[in-house]
Parts: sequence; structure tokens; C-alpha cells
Amino acid sequence: NFWRTNRGVTLLDLDTVGRHCVLGELGDAGRSICRDETAFSLTKFDAFFTAYLKGSPGLEPEEIRRIPESIEIIAWELTARFLSDALEECYFAWDPGAFPARGEHNLERAIREAAFARSMREKRETCEKLVNAWI
Repeated sequence: NFWRTNRGVTLLDLDTVGRHCVLGELGDAGRSICRDETAFSLTKFDAFFTAYLKGSPGLEPEEIRRIPESIEIIAWELTARFLSDALEECYFAWDPGAFPARGEHNLERAIREAAFARSMREKRETCEKLVNAWI
């Protein structure tokens, strides 16, 4: 979600509409933007974060170094949330045309998010090399 003003473009997280630490926000942005279906995309990661860091509001080197880790952590956290939602048969969104119940829909979400997290883990070392070059 983007908000355009005369001063530029701001990235907004309208899923939570709340404050989070910068790594939580960047991890969630990376999880959303740097994906091709259930796979982590190094190309999208490099393009997005290179552009973001050129105009970033003064991130500390340690914050920059931890961007890849934050993406993976958020993906695993969301996997756990979807699994919990599957067990509890709850979630505000559900496609009854594709799934017989919320639980099945959330299990599918969990499977897809876990696949993304594993894909990110496989490429994390390369991501860490990229971010170290940006510092």
C-alpha cells in the first residue's frame, strides 16, 4: 500500500495499521514484495531493498544486516498464525468457493507460507551478502 504526497511515496502496512519495530515492518514488506507464489525472489529482494535503502530514513547498519532474517522470521510467524487459525476455524477472510471451511483455507495458507519461509532460508546467505554490500 502506497501513499503519494508532494514529498514522495510512503509505504503503508494497512494489514495491521499499528506501530511495529522497523525490522518487523521491513520483514513484512519483504515477505509480501519479494515473492513469486511460494518462492522467495532474490531479484525482487535486490530491486526493492536497493531502492528502499537509497531513500531510507537512516537505518543503522545492524538494522540493514538483519533485513533478511526479519523476512524469514515474519514468514514463520505468519505460518504459525495460519496454523492456529486453521485449528480454531477462524479468520476474517475465507473463500467458500474454493475451500469447504475456514480451517482448510488457513491450512493452505500455512503450507504456502511455510514453503516461502523455507525458500527464503535457502537464499538467506546470498541476501546477507547483498545487504552487507549496501552498508
